[in-house]
Amino acid sequence: MRLFGITALAAALALPVLADPVEIKLGVKQGDKITRIGEFGGKGKLAVKMGEQEQELDCIMGESSVIAEEVLEAKDGLPTKLKRYYSKNYNVEQIPDMGHDQSKDSTLLGKLLTLEVKDGKPVTTFEGAGEAEAKELKKEKTGLEIDSAMVPGKAVNVGDSWEADPEKAKNAFGGDEGEEISEASLACTLESLEEKYGQKCAKIQVKLTTKGTRTENGQKMKVSLSLEGPVWFGLTAGRTLGMDLEGKLKSSGDLPGGQKMKLTISIKAKAESKTGVADFSAKPEPGGGEEEGEEEEEEKEEGSGK
Repeated sequence: MRLFGITALAAALALPVLADPVEIKLGVKQGDKITRIGEFGGKGKLAVKMGEQEQELDCIMGESSVIAEEVLEAKDGLPTKLKRYYSKNYNVEQIPDMGHDQSKDSTLLGKLLTLEVKDGKPVTTFEGAGEAEAKELKKEKTGLEIDSAMVPGKAVNVGDSWEADPEKAKNAFGGDEGEEISEASLACTLESLEEKYGQKCAKIQVKLTTKGTRTENGQKMKVSLSLEGPVWFGLTAGRTLGMDLEGKLKSSGDLPGGQKMKLTISIKAKAESKTGVADFSAKPEPGGGEEEGEEEEEEKEEGSGK
């Protein structure tokens, strides 16, 4: 009898402790301040083919940003009007073997932007010296498109999985000028709840894929993107506060003169946030700031065998 009692106790202790379901929902409010730091990009190969001849080149593409924001108006957990300031907004496009380097700062760097959602679409204006490219202003979004697609719409438990609405997924990962997304999917699994970024966060494993086309300078290219990894959704902030994703960006199509191109980039998408903080007078960091210079110096040292 005593052995049975011990066995029963051991079995009871082995039972998992079921946590209450958690609501992962949008909760952005008027007056919210946030600083978002992001890196997106990577290295890969560009193959150009003309007849039987093919040339393969290394290429580097990406963007880095530091964004201060304050929500001026909000509705249903989403911002409808906000002000935004880029103290860093640098785009990298390099093909070293050809001496090609189109890396540059965004024309929005150091400008105070006001973004307002009108008829369901964001409209952005700016204050500050100099000009801002119209196409860059058009690319500005609220920054919560992925959040809108990702929230499950019901309480979930750790281990639960769900699929985002395909149309919301398309909106989250497309919409740039000349870009058409034909397919998009976003699969989510609640992995755990943990303290991060100063609050309890839902750690959600995501897997996203998109397919479509991009037209630039009259040339239409097929484009696909796949990313997966963890996203941290702040349960108090009611928004995504961080991510650490990896995947592939692929593009292919015809070039002038009968050439064909194929691009494959290994992508990393990293982001983190500081809530309650937004410095709209921070000194702009042209040229990608100090981090980029340090990275270049490290590459030089590696190449010299130090």
